[in-house]
Amino acid sequence: GVDLLSPPGFSPVLAHGFAELIKNHLMGRRASSQLLHRCKFCFSSRCLLREAMLAPKEIPFNEIFLKNTLGNGELIQQQKRLQISA
Repeated sequence: GVDLLSPPGFSPVLAHGFAELIKNHLMGRRASSQLLHRCKFCFSSRCLLREAMLAPKEIPFNEIFLKNTLGNGELIQQQKRLQISA
């Protein structure tokens, strides 16, 4: 099974908000503009996949998924390069 609600310090408010987000997506309602914001140096595949599923833009889901199957080593190198230049 898939365990979607296991963040550190589980919160009923977080669970309710996430359930509302999924419900609105399934009903075809547009996602909040806040959902599109990500941390400047975030390379988390969870963030990218969440964004692709709940707030798709011009990038197809397959392309985002393939980009994140490169491996953790390459993602860590990209993140280090960005942090050094910042």
